[in-house]
Amino acid sequence: MREIKFRGQSVINNHWEHGYFTFEGGYHVIRSFVSEWHKEGSPIIVKGNTVCQFTGLKDKNGKDIYEGDILKFEHLKDYAGEWQVVSMDKWSWGTEEYAFYEMVEREYTFEVIGNIHENPELINS
Repeated sequence: MREIKFRGQSVINNHWEHGYFTFEGGYHVIRSFVSEWHKEGSPIIVKGNTVCQFTGLKDKNGKDIYEGDILKFEHLKDYAGEWQVVSMDKWSWGTEEYAFYEMVEREYTFEVIGNIHENPELINS
């Protein structure tokens, strides 16, 4: 079963916080996992437009893949060196071109190279 977790940028210092997402008192809040910044369960107010859900998958380096991440594809005839943004459609996680289950079945290799919040220039290039 997939672990349900979220990330979001703190409104105080732009640090990415990871944990459980809630909406409390009109604020988007991440209830943190244990980290160097906060003890477990600490409420951290995050920017609502940066809240992203974990897809349940990891890239070739073992890095968690979240909604809004930008993936670089490798070893693909048509997409070598290309990148695409991770999103959720009504059926599954994936990119504009592929659902994740297709990428896993076909043994595509991909790597997280950024996200839409910190690296918008990658989308426009």
